[in-house]
Amino acid sequence: MPISPITLRPAMPDDASAISYLAELDSRPALRGPVLLAEARGRPIAAIAVRDGAVVADPFRRTAAAVALLRTQRDLLGREERPDAAHRVAYPRLRAA
Repeated sequence: MPISPITLRPAMPDDASAISYLAELDSRPALRGPVLLAEARGRPIAAIAVRDGAVVADPFRRTAAAVALLRTQRDLLGREERPDAAHRVAYPRLRAA
């Protein structure tokens, strides 16, 4: 089976019904707050809430790679941007030489 490219992007307001549908398929509560969305061939297959890391995914598709990418992207956004981050990482400020 060929591999489909996965697109990650911030969810927009018009994605709300697709994200709700993913939550229903996955038998999980609706995601709250900002959400990142994974798409394959233009169709939503998984989503992650930026604040708490809750995930919903289409259980009828192979979504493990998409979910892993979403989690990595969420981590790259930086814990300092999330108000619920209990484990803040302090990086030293770099100065130009």
